[in-house]
Amino acid sequence: MKNFLLITTLMIIMVATFVQAHEAESDFNNFLGIDTQGLNQEDTVEAQKQAVMENLEKVEDKVNEELADTPAIAKIVVGKTNINIYFEGGDSIGIQVEDGKVTSIQDGPLEDVTLEAHISDNVFISLESDSFDLTQALKNKDITYNGVGFFGKIKSGMVRTVLAIIG
Repeated sequence: MKNFLLITTLMIIMVATFVQAHEAESDFNNFLGIDTQGLNQEDTVEAQKQAVMENLEKVEDKVNEELADTPAIAKIVVGKTNINIYFEGGDSIGIQVEDGKVTSIQDGPLEDVTLEAHISDNVFISLESDSFDLTQALKNKDITYNGVGFFGKIKSGMVRTVLAIIG
């Protein structure tokens, strides 16, 4: 269970890093290289998701930059993990992590995943307005995650309990 907790924590950190890294850029759209002036909120979100999908290498580099300070023990324990992240509306990315570093991000889901995360359009909306808060996104279920498989689901429930206690 300790391994799963560390893997899940790393996955949450990766999602948060991916999301918060854009805040550090001070402008989510500048990071993605898009201009959304004149677009309504729905079109802006779709443009942002499309830009993420078109800039996976840039996203991978930014996430790895942010994960560089991950404790070595966490990197060793996590080992190799496959994560699928699903965006509201159907887009998805598959992320392979090895020793605390993203080794691959692909357009579309991976097979044989350990964890799945779902990100709602509200996350993109809050990034646009610089009001993203990871704790609130988890609480509002704008970001959800779960383990895959019978034991993954049981462990994921335990992680949720731990996060509820410490969060």
